[in-house]
Amino acid sequence: MTAGTHPNHRYSLVRLRENAESVAFYDPVASQEEAEISARLDAAVGNMKRILGTERNLEFFTVAYRYLIQILPVLVVAPLYFAGSVELGVISQSSGAFNHVLSDLSLIINEFKLISQFSAGLRRLSTFVRLAADYN
Repeated sequence: MTAGTHPNHRYSLVRLRENAESVAFYDPVASQEEAEISARLDAAVGNMKRILGTERNLEFFTVAYRYLIQILPVLVVAPLYFAGSVELGVISQSSGAFNHVLSDLSLIINEFKLISQFSAGLRRLSTFVRLAADYN
């Protein structure tokens, strides 16, 4: 499904186009069709708002996570540096090592958006396969 579209809304627009003449000449049908199209458009807009809200929250989480993994090793090693136990280079080395290991372990978090898009595509494809099997 492309951004901003909804299958039910698309169906109602196609149906309206196919029956445009009868809708234009018979007023009660026009108001009923208008109400249906409006309801389906509202559903599509609501769905898009939920998608955008979820993507915003996911982006907030991943950005915060990326900044946290940059700051965390410095916060852990900094007290040792100020106590005189380690030199300044140790902070850089520990930060680099921590980020290297954590970036390998953070694959799912960093690619969560792509994984969820892939999952949604598979879900939609399985719906088509199930409907085709039911039809045949």
